[in-house]
Amino acid sequence: MKPVLRCDLGRPRALLFDLDGTIVDTETAFRDSWLRAGYEYGLQASALDVDKVAAKQLDGLSTAEALFGIHEESLLVAIAGFAHDYRQKARKTLELLPGVEDFILSARGSSVRTALVTNAPAWRVQEVFAGVKLTTGLDLATLFDVVVHSHHRARPKPAPDLYEEAVRLLDVPPAVALAFEDSVTGLAAATSAGVRCVHILQDCGRSRCIRYAAACFPNFMTAAAHTEEGSM
Repeated sequence: MKPVLRCDLGRPRALLFDLDGTIVDTETAFRDSWLRAGYEYGLQASALDVDKVAAKQLDGLSTAEALFGIHEESLLVAIAGFAHDYRQKARKTLELLPGVEDFILSARGSSVRTALVTNAPAWRVQEVFAGVKLTTGLDLATLFDVVVHSHHRARPKPAPDLYEEAVRLLDVPPAVALAFEDSVTGLAAATSAGVRCVHILQDCGRSRCIRYAAACFPNFMTAAAHTEEGSM
């Protein structure tokens, strides 16, 4: 769990955060909802299949169509409804990963601008916003000045489009922004947009993404410690 710090992170004017797997574990509920829906209706898909569908734009297809290869309208509606109801129940237990809330609140208290940058569609972002409450009682959405998602009609990560849109909306140069990601696709996207990255990974020694990342921290408590030490 030892952090890896390749260079001085400086003092960024904007922090950009991925959603799934970086600040909150929504991936498990999303994956399970479609696996359970498939089982309920006698359709087969693997966890890897769900992850692949979640990571790409569907060009007008619904998740059920892309995942199960079906097109019967009534069945699509039933499956999507089952998956939605499952996630509605699961989201009641959603919470931010350790250290995230304090880290972002501290940054905002220092006038650092913040953005959420995700491949997820708007409806999925809203599900998470509705399900996660801060310890202050405020909504998760209040942590971000800007939210950029797949409905901005940009190419998904690993293309740089979403990060380019985020820094444009924040009105900051990419060079003074810092992104936090848990995946190689996200790190590649930020790097391609000219934004330096921090890899959030529990075992930094196993990071295969360090060529993209200026640093690797196991969690946001460690990231905060480096911030307090003046490394960022």
